[in-house]
Amino acid sequence: MTLQTTKLINQIIEAYSRLLMMDNQDDQEKTWLNQQTHFAVGLSTLQFQILSFLKHQPHSNAKQIAQQLAILPGTLSKSLHILTKKALTDFQVDQTDQRKKYYWLTAAGLEVAQAHDQLAIMKKSHLKKYLDQFSQTELTVIMHFLHELIKAEKTTNYSN
Repeated sequence: MTLQTTKLINQIIEAYSRLLMMDNQDDQEKTWLNQQTHFAVGLSTLQFQILSFLKHQPHSNAKQIAQQLAILPGTLSKSLHILTKKALTDFQVDQTDQRKKYYWLTAAGLEVAQAHDQLAIMKKSHLKKYLDQFSQTELTVIMHFLHELIKAEKTTNYSN
């Protein structure tokens, strides 16, 4: 590996780290969402994703939500507990299988999900403007890189 390649790889890793740090409780998106509805205050990015999912797929069980959002059941369980405690979601236990719960949005949860969906539309439009500057070949490379980055994140084992 050349010195130039090593330098470029380090720059990519640094940029990725900065991108990850942008997702926090006072980032631009959460600030905007908090201005739209006070019910959004204190929610995580994952919790917003769960609410939006339930807006489009009401009465889903935890397994369906976890599979669709590609998250671990334990992570989902914690978030659903918080969302229910904040009265943004509600649930009903399955009468034939007491371990299974079906979740839906409350009126407050729907308000947050609608604001989040509106933000997602604005963000997609904004990002599209940036991506329009790239050629088909460059977009293919970017897409390949993002897939590999996701794979790296999913397969990283920090316990070693």
